Amino acid sequence: MKEIIAYLAGKVADKVPSFILSRLLPPHKVADQIKVNLRGHNAICPNLNSANPQIGLWFEITNLSNLKLVLDRLLIEVWFSQPTFDGSILRRWEIPPRGIVTDIHYQQSLTIAQKEQIESCKSNHGRIIISLTAYFESKVGRIEVKKTIERDSV
Repeated sequence: MKEIIAYLAGKVADKVPSFILSRLLPPHKVADQIKVNLRGHNAICPNLNSANPQIGLWFEITNLSNLKLVLDRLLIEVWFSQPTFDGSILRRWEIPPRGIVTDIHYQQSLTIAQKEQIESCKSNHGRIIISLTAYFESKVGRIEVKKTIERDSV
């Protein structure tokens, strides 16, 4: 029954003008229904032993709202016990209502100092902290979601 109600609410949201919908669903309430996280337990993939050391991060976005969202950009700040690198995903991703997108990937080439910092963090069992800021476009306007993820190991 919940699925039918959610489906009908999504169809109604498509038909209602955006200036009315933004009054019924303020962006901050929609932001509470969006989950941005690392994908699974092996979402941090370092490749430190190659000639060009790199690290990959896999993300998933869960949209629990009845609105179609478009990920405009995802800003990433990564700490391996201390600030290590930051970057951004500028590719636009469509997130369907009540849907999950799991194949969002970020690849970062590393300097020698960054590689050494990651190796030091791994050998000393340091904390990994990833701060994310995601910006979405929707029918109710721009939505900002902030998230901090902490991990004990890679």
